[in-house]
Amino acid sequence: MTPQDYIDQAKDPTQWLRKAEDLLEDHDILWEKVEEMLKQLKRESQPETEQRLARRLASLMLSSELLLALSVENALKGHLLSEKPQEVEMTISVDGEGDFREARLSSIASNHPNHDLLALAHELDIFAQQDNPLLDSPPDPEGLETILEHLTHVIRWVGRYPVPLDYEEHTSWRDQIMTDDEGVTSTLHTMFENHNMALDLARQLTPDEVDAG
Repeated sequence: MTPQDYIDQAKDPTQWLRKAEDLLEDHDILWEKVEEMLKQLKRESQPETEQRLARRLASLMLSSELLLALSVENALKGHLLSEKPQEVEMTISVDGEGDFREARLSSIASNHPNHDLLALAHELDIFAQQDNPLLDSPPDPEGLETILEHLTHVIRWVGRYPVPLDYEEHTSWRDQIMTDDEGVTSTLHTMFENHNMALDLARQLTPDEVDAG
């Protein structure tokens, strides 16, 4: 790949939407394992084994949700590049003869922190309940905000690390996902609800077939 090829791909919405589609398909494959484990959990009668399976299931769900969050992020960035190509910032260096030496994708929507899916969504105005530019069946604004915050947590740390860089992020996540007794089994229902909303959002954002260009 030449530097020019790199630049062309970085600013091409189709590349981002195609990646979103691939990640969504990867999620679907892993989610089949989640559903198998859920059936196994429902058949389990020993409390100790049930708790172990519940923890394994929660971990597997978060791994699949990481793929889902990355899919949503790629889709949002693809749509943003399509609607607002000026939001891409690239750093390019050339030698004294004008030939490329280095090209780097600095940011997309640079005014926002990394992996802030809520901010990306606001840039695209997808909270509109009527004449929504991207969503055929938009959730209510509060529900959409909740799921985007959930996916932001997943992509920033929950799906990758034991703790976030900031304690307040951990507190925010626990407030969002944990129930009063803080048991793993008791949180699974909330996790499934969040997943279903996130999956619906990802499917609406990702075209069934991305033009190969």
